[in-house]
Amino acid sequence: QGQIINLLEDLQQRLGLTYLFIAHDLAVVRHISSRVVVMYLGRIMEFADRDTLYRAPLHPYTRALLDAAPVPDPAVERNRAPRTLKGEIPSPLNPPSGCVFHTRCPLADEECRRVVPTPREVQPGHRVPCIKVSRFQRSGACRHIGRRYKNDDDAQPDRPGGRRRAVRRGERRSGRSAGAEEGRNAEFRHQRR
Repeated sequence: QGQIINLLEDLQQRLGLTYLFIAHDLAVVRHISSRVVVMYLGRIMEFADRDTLYRAPLHPYTRALLDAAPVPDPAVERNRAPRTLKGEIPSPLNPPSGCVFHTRCPLADEECRRVVPTPREVQPGHRVPCIKVSRFQRSGACRHIGRRYKNDDDAQPDRPGGRRRAVRRGERRSGRSAGAEEGRNAEFRHQRR
């Protein structure tokens, strides 16, 4: 899996590609994506840039997904309380009225059962279709979620040891400088002629 992801990233950088990457592995999504859309029963629950979404998720479903993901530090993982969503899992063929997540949402009330929420931009580029989202923001209830590491910028759980080297300006992820990478690409183009 790691080799395929590295190949996708290399092709993306070399050819300037954009991907629509659909996955259930949150570590891989975090590694490969710059913007993330979280969906439940075919409906968008949250849309934001990667760092914002993992640092401060606002929708209850996004929060539950991130809480359910294992932490690569065994000591932290061992001391975490189990977190599972309660409630009925609805059928995708017959989704519930109102917010499709209301059958499992810990904040759902009668309004959630009746009203289909429209996406609201809570911050520039961060959209959430939840009528309860302002409650999360005011209470600060979402601050700890997604901060699973001392320095969130260094967090990359899909790498051995859960750490990645910071990529300096002008340097590619491969560790080569931009100049060396460009030289390699020029050499490759020359060989193809």
